[in-house]
Amino acid sequence: MASIQLVIKRAVVSAIIIVATSLTPSGAFAQNDAPKPGERKTLILAGVEVAFRYCPSGVFQMSSPESEPMRGSTELRHKTTLTYGYWLQETEVTQELWQAATGENPSYFRDDP
Repeated sequence: MASIQLVIKRAVVSAIIIVATSLTPSGAFAQNDAPKPGERKTLILAGVEVAFRYCPSGVFQMSSPESEPMRGSTELRHKTTLTYGYWLQETEVTQELWQAATGENPSYFRDDP
């Protein structure tokens, strides 16, 4: 029974990811129609409004700079390229969304959706 619940919960999280990625199928926008960086879209998932922000494709340096305090000795800065833009949920999955999607609220703080 526990493994079935885990599969269902993973499916809920996967569904949220799939919905977010389907907001912008690759190649669906002409250059002028592409979402703007940080553009916000909201969807209703399992009866709960969920907000997403657009993250454009681009190149950036990943990892912390060498001057950062507490930097790990194994961290290596490297150039990272995102070839496609994507939609990222604006917040973590809230208790409200988790409960609406799974019917459960495993949190210690049950009265704070």
